[in-house]
Amino acid sequence: MENTAFARAANHFALAERPDDAISLYSHLFHETMTSAGELGRELRLSPWPQSSVFFFSDYNSLLIRHPEIENANFNLLIGKWWRYALLHQKILDRSPLMELEHYLSQISESHASTSWSDHVEKLPEWIDEGAKGFPPIDDRDGVMTKRIIDRMTHIRATTKGWLYGYIWGNYFLTDAQLREVPSDEPFAYLEATRTARPSFEGL
Repeated sequence: MENTAFARAANHFALAERPDDAISLYSHLFHETMTSAGELGRELRLSPWPQSSVFFFSDYNSLLIRHPEIENANFNLLIGKWWRYALLHQKILDRSPLMELEHYLSQISESHASTSWSDHVEKLPEWIDEGAKGFPPIDDRDGVMTKRIIDRMTHIRATTKGWLYGYIWGNYFLTDAQLREVPSDEPFAYLEATRTARPSFEGL
């Protein structure tokens, strides 16, 4: 169970700067929570994204209505730990522009096609490079592309000279030059090499 949680967190923080503390905290919290929950564990959503976890917003209140027996000191302590994890998560997001960009593109993909990643978000760099004028190449049904998000994506794009691209194995940051060099037949080794050699953009 803990290994699964660790793998989930490691994938979630793949584009983060210095994520080790959060990965460790999430995997241990996941294990501790599931152990305390017992059979109730099947109903818990314990996503690495704090906003998607059951202990935040209305989900926990709904859980309490269905299972009032869980309102005890042990679970109250767990809630405090999950909120501390949320604060740490935000700190990592603040210093990890590529992870931040991935978050925006995931939101935009959900708005466009109700999926966590749409190829259409890979067309945004050209639109941004042209000054983000006119309509974006996205059907933003939920209106998530606010001026703040567009400005932030523009800044990240201008500073990194690259973008995120989705492949079978995950999302990869590639500079414009690297994108032109991705082999079409067996791209995995090349993509993994770019991930290993990715420069730090902390504090961007």
